Amino acid sequence: MHTQMTVRVFHLGAWLLLILIGCVGIFLSDAANAAESESFSNPAVTARLISAEDGIAPDAASVSLGLALEYGEGWKGYWRTPGEVGLAPEINWSGSTNLKSAELLWPAPERFEAFGIENFGYSGQVVLPIRARLEDDGHPLELRARVSLLTCSTVCVPHDFELSLALPQGIGIDTNSARQIATYADRVPAVPENSDIRISVTALDARDSALIVVATSDTPFGEVDVFPEFGPLVTFGKPDIRLDRDRTELWAQIPINAWTEEHAEPSVTITDTARAITAPITLTSDPPAPPFSSANPRTSVLKVVAVAAIAFLGGL
Repeated sequence: MHTQMTVRVFHLGAWLLLILIGCVGIFLSDAANAAESESFSNPAVTARLISAEDGIAPDAASVSLGLALEYGEGWKGYWRTPGEVGLAPEINWSGSTNLKSAELLWPAPERFEAFGIENFGYSGQVVLPIRARLEDDGHPLELRARVSLLTCSTVCVPHDFELSLALPQGIGIDTNSARQIATYADRVPAVPENSDIRISVTALDARDSALIVVATSDTPFGEVDVFPEFGPLVTFGKPDIRLDRDRTELWAQIPINAWTEEHAEPSVTITDTARAITAPITLTSDPPAPPFSSANPRTSVLKVVAVAAIAFLGGL
C-alpha cells in the first residue's frame, strides 16, 4: 500500500513548482473552463477528478490532477495507512490513453477514535493530489479512473465507481482547481531534509509491546501527533505524547496492538500545526525512558482488543 511512499514525498518540491509555473498560464487565456470529471455522489461521499490544466500544452510531459473528495456529515475516509481498521483509497487507471504513470500523494491525516479503535484519514473536504506523466509529450490525455474507497460512520460502506476526464491539446489553467490541488499538495508530509523536525530515536521496548519515538524541532511543536507505518500486519494504539517545557523535544510511546517482524520500509509520520514530516526509520532495542510528564493518557491494550472484538462482531 505504501511501498512507494518515500518516492512520492521526494517529488513534492517539484510537484509544487509545477503548479506554480502552471498558474502563470492563466495570463495566456482570457477565460479558462474547469476541466473536471462527472461526479460520483451519495450521502457518504462526493468524488470528482479535477485538473489544474484545461488542456495539454505543447511539449507538456505531466499534468496536475486531484481526486476531490467531500465526505458527508459524520462520515470519514482513510489515509494510505488506515490504522487498526479501514481501507485506503485505490485508483486503477486501466483504459486510460496516453498515461504513463499516476503518482498519488497523501496529505497529512487526522486521527479518529471510536470504541477505542484508532483510525487515520480525512473528514469534510480533501483533495488527493495526483501527478500524471504522459506517454507522448504534448498529446491529448484521456483518463479512466476506477476508484475504490471505504467510508465509515456508524457503519462502513465500500464504494467502487468510475470517473473519466479528457484533456485535449490546448493552453489554459483553471485557478480554482489549481489552488485546491496546491493547497493539499502543501499538506503532504515533507522529507527530513526539507523540515526542521528531526526524528532521532525509534526503538521497541523490551517486550515488543510499544514503539518509542524521540524527535526535536527548531520550531516549538503545536498540536502534534505521531503515525507509525509498518505495513498492514502491524497496528498501533493511541500514542502517549510528551513535550518538554519549550515544546521543542518530543517523546512518544505508541502501544503495539498487532506485530510481525515482516515489514518493509518502516516509517514514522509526525504531524503538527501547518506542517508534517515522513521519515524512514531504523529500529533499535534501547528505548529512552519518558523524560517529561504525560500529556495524553494511554488506552490499555486489553480495552482496545475487547472493544475491537465487539465492534467486529457488530459489523458481522
